[in-house]
Amino acid sequence: MNAGFHIHVAEAQSDQDWALRHGGKRVVERLKQFGILGPRSIAAHCLHVNRREMDLLAETRTAAVHNPQSNLNNAVGIANVVELAKRGVLVGLGTDAMTTNMLEELRVALGRNICARRIPRLDSAK
Repeated sequence: MNAGFHIHVAEAQSDQDWALRHGGKRVVERLKQFGILGPRSIAAHCLHVNRREMDLLAETRTAAVHNPQSNLNNAVGIANVVELAKRGVLVGLGTDAMTTNMLEELRVALGRNICARRIPRLDSAK
């Protein structure tokens, strides 16, 4: 069929807790094991992924999509998009149906990441 997957990945810490308790591996590790990761797949959220999981996303060329307003609404955190990008993950911006205004979503993403990472400008995170 040559199709990919769109799946919510480690949106809350409880997702990681469940994966470890029931599968003995972290979320992204399990997705790799099941052949779900790849260049045609999209991993939405990725808030609670560690560096190894980021590397797996990069190695498999799986895109991660940041949905900041949804994550703030659900009080689950903010994805470390700076680190994801540094590790070679293609990072996109989504809304998770919270809005249709992508410029507003971008404004929230930039503001929250700058605040969360305590960096005055994103380009200074090099």
